[in-house]
Amino acid sequence: ACLYFYSQGKGRGKTHLAGALINAALADGRRAVLVNETDYIERYWAASLEDRATLSALPGDRAWLTAIDDLGQRESTGAGLRDAWYDVLNARWLKRGWLIVTSNYKPDELVERGTISEATYSRLVQMTQGKLITFEGVDQRLQYSEAA
Repeated sequence: ACLYFYSQGKGRGKTHLAGALINAALADGRRAVLVNETDYIERYWAASLEDRATLSALPGDRAWLTAIDDLGQRESTGAGLRDAWYDVLNARWLKRGWLIVTSNYKPDELVERGTISEATYSRLVQMTQGKLITFEGVDQRLQYSEAA
């Protein structure tokens, strides 16, 4: 099962809700991990081939709940980014592990941007049953900063 939190803009609460669900799982004694796309990809690209398998094991195979935050922040024409996300999402799909994805892009837009491959897209759509949870409204961070 996968929840796909989507909004066209930032600051709508996607990460906040994903983080709260991760914290609830951790409080329940479950292994849970929040993966920020930028940090994860930088570590993935810097790792040797052997270390990449170890790096993707926690969010892919070992966690009870994995949340991938801001999927699509990076745009790519190379296979490296698509391979990194395939490693994680395929493992979640194979084990039928719980997954939350936050993104400012719909899954088909992630394929167009080069963030995920067609194979990853297919798995993601199956896991979400093609449904997006849409976050609307104004950027909450900007709203609070303007009020101060």
